[in-house]
Amino acid sequence: MLNYSKLAQCLPGPLFGVHLRPTRIAGRCTDKQTYNIRCMSAVADFQAVQVELQRLCEAVAHYTSTHNAVKGTERLLKRAQRDLAFTAYFAQEERVGHSVSQTSSDCVASRAAAAQLQGARNNLRGMQAELDVAQQATDVVCLGARFYSQVSAGEGASSKRKQRTHNNANILANHFVPSGESVEVDVVAQQGLAWIEVKAHEPFDTDSSQWLGNPGHFKGLEQQAKQQLRIAKAACNQLMWQAPTVLFHFPQGVYTDVKTQLTAMGVLVSGPGLFDPALLPPMLPAPSVSNLDVTTLCALVSEVSHADPKGPELQAWAQRVAHWRDKPGLQSALR
Repeated sequence: MLNYSKLAQCLPGPLFGVHLRPTRIAGRCTDKQTYNIRCMSAVADFQAVQVELQRLCEAVAHYTSTHNAVKGTERLLKRAQRDLAFTAYFAQEERVGHSVSQTSSDCVASRAAAAQLQGARNNLRGMQAELDVAQQATDVVCLGARFYSQVSAGEGASSKRKQRTHNNANILANHFVPSGESVEVDVVAQQGLAWIEVKAHEPFDTDSSQWLGNPGHFKGLEQQAKQQLRIAKAACNQLMWQAPTVLFHFPQGVYTDVKTQLTAMGVLVSGPGLFDPALLPPMLPAPSVSNLDVTTLCALVSEVSHADPKGPELQAWAQRVAHWRDKPGLQSALR
């Protein structure tokens, strides 16, 4: 038989990169039978979460296959697969334990497993909510996008400093480097004009640490909202002459005082339940006419001059321009 007191001390934490907050659920065990019951119950709970995570992986994989243009779906799928492997590790009797040594009076292994189980449930709930929003929102362009407050030009920047996610406001090539403060947005919708943050935890009020934060440890929701609004208003992130709309979605519900504070800042609030895309303001229609100054015209001429004449992007642009479209000689040169 395994010594589960020693096993508990060897339980990895975090496992598979999952950082979980310990929670004391199981109390003290005074006999072997009680310990067995609790451990077997934990195994069943892990198996139930494992089933739900398997369904989530399948749903994310399906969404990825049907939304090829959406960036970041692979990262969400990897997160779900990582947690699936985590629960599979614990969803076995020998991992949690079904006996206890004669001298052990405290269910150490059972408490450790309960904490890991609660963390797995929280991760599952958050990922499922992100997928639900992505499925409900319109014109989604990215999941888990990181936006920066500044973008500067510079050659030879390290790959770690280059933006790895989709950002309609500044499509960063190798010679553009993001800098300043940054924020990660769960779902970027409306072609980049809507930043949707998913908060799947239980409701809390403005007196809680989840709202106020803990200096030096983690940011509260108040600070997160202000930072996201500040970065959304940065010139490099504006689209169609406006800053993206920031919306916080609370599928588990939100207390009135928190909603009031967020609304006063300028954050839209959704929840409880499924995300309603009607809460977002309608997108502005595309302009039919654009007035370009000399500098912009020079930049356009330079861009076209250095483009591949037979490239699909240049040809598509030429089809929309009457001065190009109505010139058969020029059209033949592009073929």
